[in-house]
Amino acid sequence: MAALVEPTASDSSPPRILSTPLALRRRILLVEPDPDLARVLERELERTQTVVVVPTLARALAVLEAGTRLHVVLSANRLRDKTAAALFWLVRRRWSYLRRVVYAPAGRVRRPTRELAHAVVATEAPFEELLDAILQREDPS
Repeated sequence: MAALVEPTASDSSPPRILSTPLALRRRILLVEPDPDLARVLERELERTQTVVVVPTLARALAVLEAGTRLHVVLSANRLRDKTAAALFWLVRRRWSYLRRVVYAPAGRVRRPTRELAHAVVATEAPFEELLDAILQREDPS
């Protein structure tokens, strides 16, 4: 697939080369309280997706209520102010069309969160598994 060039706000900055056409990029709300991990995830996801990063459930709700166009809510299991279960419960009630993906160490996601999430990914899993969960790709085996 040919790379596309994303326009920049000013002529002085170089354009960003996109490996995925804008029409195919998912818009992801990443809810991650750890700033270092948020930066790593954002950097990796931004290669093929569009990412909005917030550290708390309250900030996630503000983004959602502002009407930001999104496809996926990707959340750490534990947040500063609540849990992914609380976030996903609200998302399911008001924005049920959004895909809900949670990540946590293997075996650390409780039943309420598993039931509210479309996908659960272990933090020990390869990054590709997280991307597959976001993009709703099935395991071919």
